[in-house]
Amino acid sequence: MDISLFWIVFALLGGLVVIKALYVLGAVLALPTTGGALFCFTHYSKIETILDEINMKSNDVVFDLGCGDGRFIASAAKRYNVKGTGFEINFFAYFLARLRLFPLRGRVLVKRDSFWKADFGEADVIFCYLFPDIMEKVAGKTKKEMKEGALLISCNFPLPGWCAEKVLTADHPSQKDPIYIYRKKA
Repeated sequence: MDISLFWIVFALLGGLVVIKALYVLGAVLALPTTGGALFCFTHYSKIETILDEINMKSNDVVFDLGCGDGRFIASAAKRYNVKGTGFEINFFAYFLARLRLFPLRGRVLVKRDSFWKADFGEADVIFCYLFPDIMEKVAGKTKKEMKEGALLISCNFPLPGWCAEKVLTADHPSQKDPIYIYRKKA
């Protein structure tokens, strides 16, 4: 093996180790707030299924709770020209979201802050892909704060005490988990 090829492979593998270490460190530092929920990607097939189903207007405000790398809010902003805010406390995911959302600055921002501090009454659409252990608390906050007619979309896990307006499934062989769409009624 050529010595330069060795160093290229070594550098690539070292880079992967560093990225994985940052991912783990981000999860560990966010652990007190997330209770163990990890940053994971929302598959594009789920995002496309959601955006095909709901219609947003350019003056709508979208909140993404635990936005991860920002792909949902970026996709919504690109398709519907909406304004939005992503909330992410994992610094690794926050950094990825900042990179993804940089071209959309001015319309979409990501806050390295807990969504529990946000006023849900400002949002027309709320998206979440959260663990079931906090969904009851999310249900209570949305019930108190969401404005009438606003939508809440939850991937994989239902909102306790709420009746879904629709339940969708992405058209992808590995993405058959339910997507719940709720609307705040009067």
